[in-house]
Amino acid sequence: MKAAAKGNPMDTLRQLPENKKCFDCQQKGTMYIVMNFFVFVCSACAGIHREMTHKVKGISMCVFSEQELKDITENGNENQRAKLMANWKAKNNPIPEKTDTARMKEFFRHKYVEKRFAEAQEDSDDSSDSEEERRRRKKRKEKKRAKKAAKAAEESSDDEPQ
Repeated sequence: MKAAAKGNPMDTLRQLPENKKCFDCQQKGTMYIVMNFFVFVCSACAGIHREMTHKVKGISMCVFSEQELKDITENGNENQRAKLMANWKAKNNPIPEKTDTARMKEFFRHKYVEKRFAEAQEDSDDSSDSEEERRRRKKRKEKKRAKKAAKAAEESSDDEPQ
């Protein structure tokens, strides 16, 4: 453990009890981090996240910035479970077998896209949102404003006498 602490700080974080098991399927052995949510996952689940266009980084292969390390430390599997799975009930929505890829994808969609099991959010600008999610939201707002401005300009030019 001391060697891991001196070497890769990600190895130290991965050795925490809550990060030893995959956030999605509970298999032991987390080799990847989903940067959109800062959770530790196994190889199979990392593949599904990539298909969903989530940013996935290999723990042993990638370099992590200080900000990424801070975000991962502040979030991780335990904190994200409290957020993303706060209202999840195993008897109503059991975690599918990881060999059933179609059902796993559907479960991921419920969990990450639809946020069916997440705690209620009072404000959409939650600090746990990744920088990428905030940028996407900002870009959508800017596009919406630009459309409204273009429409307003078009309407005002239609009203002017020729």
